[in-house]
This record gives sequence, C-alpha cells and structure tokens, in this order.
Amino acid sequence: MHPVVARVTARIVERSAETRSAYLAHVHTMIARQPPQDRMGCANLAHAYAALPGAEKFKVTVEKAPNIGVVTAYNDMLSAHQPFRDVPEVLKKSIVGLTFIRDSDIRSDYFTQNASKYGGLVEFYRSPARVAWTPTGTNVPDYPKLAQLWWKNVAQAVTGEKTPQAAMDNLADEMDQVIGQFLDFARGEDEKDEAVDLDALVRDVLEHYALLGRDVALIGEPQAGTWRLRRLSVRRAIINLVDNALRHAGEPVHIVAARANDHARIDVLDRGPGIPAHEAERLKRPFTRLSEARSGSGGAGLGLAIVERIARAHGGSLDLAEREGGGLMARLILRRAS
Repeated sequence: MHPVVARVTARIVERSAETRSAYLAHVHTMIARQPPQDRMGCANLAHAYAALPGAEKFKVTVEKAPNIGVVTAYNDMLSAHQPFRDVPEVLKKSIVGLTFIRDSDIRSDYFTQNASKYGGLVEFYRSPARVAWTPTGTNVPDYPKLAQLWWKNVAQAVTGEKTPQAAMDNLADEMDQVIGQFLDFARGEDEKDEAVDLDALVRDVLEHYALLGRDVALIGEPQAGTWRLRRLSVRRAIINLVDNALRHAGEPVHIVAARANDHARIDVLDRGPGIPAHEAERLKRPFTRLSEARSGSGGAGLGLAIVERIARAHGGSLDLAEREGGGLMARLILRRAS
C-alpha cells in the first residue's frame, strides 16, 4: 500500500474507533435476534414476503402462523419488489444500471419493445455513433480517435508554442466541438423568433460553402420571402441538410427556396444513391443511419433528427423523398411562428 494511503487509513481507523465499536456491537446484537416475523406488521411482512425467492416464501409461511397481510397484500407488493421477475437474468444489470455488457443485450427483444422509455439511449447504443467513443465497450473511449486531438495539443505544449494551460484549454474546446452535435440535439432551443429574410439566409449558406470550395448552388432565384423564425436554428437545419448531402452523395448539391400561402420550403437536392421510401421516417430518429450506400461516411446519426426537431418547432416538417431523375430531395417546411 502506498505510504500516504496507509497513513490516512490509520488515522481514519484511530478517529473512528469509538463509533465503529458501537456500530459493530449493534450489528452483532441484531444478527443474534430471531427472525422478526412475529413482530412485523401485516404490510411490512407482505413487502418482505413479496421479495423473497420461492423456497424462502415456503419457510416463512410454514415456520410461523399465517398472517392475513400476506394474503391480502401479496399481489400488490409483488409488482413493486419484483418488476423484472420475468426478464432474463443476463439483462437485469443492463436494465437497472443501464450498463450494457453485450451487444446482444442492447439488441434484445426487451430493449426493442421498451426503447421509448430510455430517451434515445437504446437508439444510441445501436447506432454507429457508439463506436466513435466505445469500440470495445459502452464506457471505454476510443483512444486512437481522441489521440489526434490530444497529441496535437500536447505537442504544442512540449515545443513551447503554447503554455500547458493554453494547450489544455484548446484541447477542451476541440473536444467540446466534437460532442457539439450531441448537445445540439439534447438541449432545447431557447432562441427567440425574429423577422428573417429566408432568401438572404440561403445566400449566406451558399457563401459559406463557396469559401470551403464546395459545389453548392441555387436552382433559380430564391423566393421564400420573409418569415418570423429562429434564424440560427433554421441556418443550422439548412447546413445539416447540405452537409448530409455532401457526405453521402457528393457534389454538386442544389438548393431551391420557395413559398406557398402558409409556409416556406427549402429543398436540398443531390444525385446520390437516395434512400428507400420505407426508411425515410426511421432516418429522422436520433442516432439512426442507413445501412446501405448512403452510410459509408462517418456521422453520429443526429443531423436529420436535429433538422426534424427544428422544423417541428416552426410548425413545419422534414420530408425525405426520391428526387426526379435519381438522388434525394430533403424538403424543409417552415410555417409562420404562432
């Protein structure tokens, strides 16, 4: 044992000697007492009885006189004390502690049927996003992937380019950016509505991609008009759709901005492999990705879920459909804010 740990342990033993002795004496006294069935009230006995395994239930009822509380309250207590009685033993740790030991646990029928109760956790652990942090288990970081951030910043500290404090601050900032998409999805939007010129906003997005040297262009003149919206949220939604198209379909990507009587629409179009019609709704769920052609690149599976949430916040929707002539059309519908 390390000398410091040994010294601290000795001090704790010395300072707690009196209270520890009293506590241990009380424990031994309680151990020596007989089972308390004859001193327990009906309700308490029913609670204890419900949690016992079958063989122990038999001993309780045979060795002591019948207690009406057991008869009248047993069924109610059973559900409270044994909620996982019919769940396979291998799943109980996952259910209680949300620690998934095996991939087969998270893909079990139980978690399939009860996924909605876990707030996206089941979808996350079934998604490719899991391996970005946990290639060998649910609580193990992917050190090779994180190392590219660590070594870059550690090297700056070693060479003297930055102070150790500045290098660690920068590392923390970069790691924040890596998990930023998760946080975008997890937290609600607190942005206020304002008058937004959607046509100008779309042109701003185009300038963003032009600076990156990406082939993203308008089809026709934007005619979406001005609406009361959450500007930054809508911009994020459009960029998410364009990034999704660039990642999975490549260049070029086209944008159409138009309006109808009660809504504006932004279409993002690509010429990639598209998606099957029956997968469209599933792909808008968090931590979900397509397992075929459009899923070849990385991603957490949150981009479309964030767009869907932003659309709903504006009384609209996100529609995914086949583009005429091949590819995908992602249509963002935005209605007037109430």
